[in-house]
Amino acid sequence: MISKKHFVWFGLAGSLALLMLLPLFNYTIDRWRVLHEDYLHQYTGIEPNKAYLKMVYLLKPENKNRFDTIVMGSSRGGYIDTTKISEHAYNMKHNFGISGVYLHNLKILLAHGVRPKKLWIGINDYVIWKDPADHDKSFQRRVYRDDWLGYIKTILFYLFKKPDYKDVDIVLGRRYYLVETTGIIDPEHHDARKKESVLKRDPKAAEAKLEKLLPARLGYEDSHYRIDKAVEEIAGIKQLCDEHNITLVPFIYPPYYRTYLQYNQNKIEVFKRELAKRMNYYDFYGLSPFSFDPTKWNDTSHFVPSIGDYILHEIKRDRHLVTSRNIEAHLKKVRQGIKLFLSHKKRFYRFNAHMDLSELDTLFALGDSRFSYQKNSQTEIKQEKRGILLHVTGNDPWIKPSGRTADMKRAILTCRIESPKAALFQIFFKPKGVSAYSEKDSFVTKLKKGMNEFNLLFPSEYLNNGTLRIDIVDKPGIYRIDELSIHGIAAK
Repeated sequence: MISKKHFVWFGLAGSLALLMLLPLFNYTIDRWRVLHEDYLHQYTGIEPNKAYLKMVYLLKPENKNRFDTIVMGSSRGGYIDTTKISEHAYNMKHNFGISGVYLHNLKILLAHGVRPKKLWIGINDYVIWKDPADHDKSFQRRVYRDDWLGYIKTILFYLFKKPDYKDVDIVLGRRYYLVETTGIIDPEHHDARKKESVLKRDPKAAEAKLEKLLPARLGYEDSHYRIDKAVEEIAGIKQLCDEHNITLVPFIYPPYYRTYLQYNQNKIEVFKRELAKRMNYYDFYGLSPFSFDPTKWNDTSHFVPSIGDYILHEIKRDRHLVTSRNIEAHLKKVRQGIKLFLSHKKRFYRFNAHMDLSELDTLFALGDSRFSYQKNSQTEIKQEKRGILLHVTGNDPWIKPSGRTADMKRAILTCRIESPKAALFQIFFKPKGVSAYSEKDSFVTKLKKGMNEFNLLFPSEYLNNGTLRIDIVDKPGIYRIDELSIHGIAAK
């Protein structure tokens, strides 16, 4: 019979044995190919750590002077054919490429004698909120370190990874197999144009596929921003390029419209202004016909090669160039892109309220003496210095705005309301030939306790025919309205 004392020792010995076997297990598998610095193989269905392995590849003695152009970017950059920039260009794109990582990698490359003549950097919208330090928490994106302490920490990070079902499948030879790859030494998407041709053949199917996908929020919460840090990182890249006679070409990737509309565009404007103070750059980030074309998007984040070709074409002709002198005119032009959304076929769509709609006409605004409205007995509205107070005495309060008629098929309702409780915001309308309001002919969106801010695309015909009814909340109480307005293109 084993005593408790011996049981403890056996347990400790077993734990120690497992702890010693874990590094051997992870080293043997090397799922992300970092431990072997192996850029010639990968497991089927598992993307290796390209952020790390591309640095390993570039720092090989035979590769240090091989490329005259380096293109740093996110996975979106994989759809830019860098051979059209130069026959000796290298595409360093990797998942969640971000300016802080670009700066980190550039410092190491320069310290090891890599001297490209040109450096292109693709800038993402998420650079203003995504922290580069997050890369070191990811097995797929942990950055390359050339200092001994950083290198050891990286090795330990991979050696002592907790095994999971994919590791077991690799060991048992199920699903995942080690195969040769050219993804690091030749990182172009050679099959991407074939995929684009499929999208072109059936636009309806392409659109149906996109509509099933959520906007690419990528951890976005609209609460924490690092705009100053992002600008400093890009400015740091420029300083290094200037010191080493490298031509820097910064550009901002174009967006898919549904993803664009989820983000706080006011913050992105701040970023663009601050960046323009430090350097010139090319800006493709705004709503354009491309943003709405389903044949131009693989998903709600990644565009197809023809948009990549367009970016290269425009940069070579010095178009879309933003400077400290033209930044305000440029932002004004970008804001006009929202007009394209007014002709969209979507009937109702809720999106981020933090967007400058000054390029649209005001069709109605609660509290503006130029506009009137009707209300029922359950609704009392008082204008005060701190906003509009809405006193609701029943479960069915409503107003009917009397505004200017719209010229386009869609208009945008902006709502900013502070609610003491969870409630429902609902708009009712009467289609042609319908005499009474019904739940069937309405749109509902939820309000949470606290501040609620959103824009809502809706058919402007109901504003024009006077049947639009807004049930701001569905519960009695006192609410504060900072804004309730409608924007669009007014009929002449």
